[in-house]
Amino acid sequence: MLFFLDVEIGEQKIFPFVEKIRNENLSIPIIIMSNYDFYVMDSVKYNIFDYIRKRRLIDEINITLDKVTNYLHYLLPRIIFNYMGDLISIQIRDIYYVQLFSHKIKIFTNKKTYEVNKDFKHVFADYCKYLIQVHKSYYINPCYLKSLKNDSVILEKNILVPLGMKYKKNIRTYFIKQIAHF
Repeated sequence: MLFFLDVEIGEQKIFPFVEKIRNENLSIPIIIMSNYDFYVMDSVKYNIFDYIRKRRLIDEINITLDKVTNYLHYLLPRIIFNYMGDLISIQIRDIYYVQLFSHKIKIFTNKKTYEVNKDFKHVFADYCKYLIQVHKSYYINPCYLKSLKNDSVILEKNILVPLGMKYKKNIRTYFIKQIAHF
């Protein structure tokens, strides 16, 4: 599913509608278009996938379509692991973050937390490219990245994840790139 929306529909703004979508599903890509730049901050607030300025439609639509194609492709991968005797399959998009400790990992999803007696590389060997390391013991799913603090990363639903000194520059660069074209 994907939404392309114009910020202004007659006299109404689309942000109440966007808020309803976000309350149901955080990962649906929502792309908004506008003639005005002053809606950019609202688009960040509502975790808008992309913001297209109508005056630059031709230039920006192709970039956005490439980004959304990559994102939708990203939604498909699944990790499979053994959890309490059951074989579990989780889509990468459902993972908020992963915590590493000893030879175990905790996988925090939008529905449940799984503790797995395997090391990170064993479970996520083919999926590291979908996560960003923000601390020696934490990887986050960047599609839930909401904001940064000096010592933590804030994900959707105000989930705080520690941010290690070694990883600050990379995560800040990533975050800035995501909002740079606004």
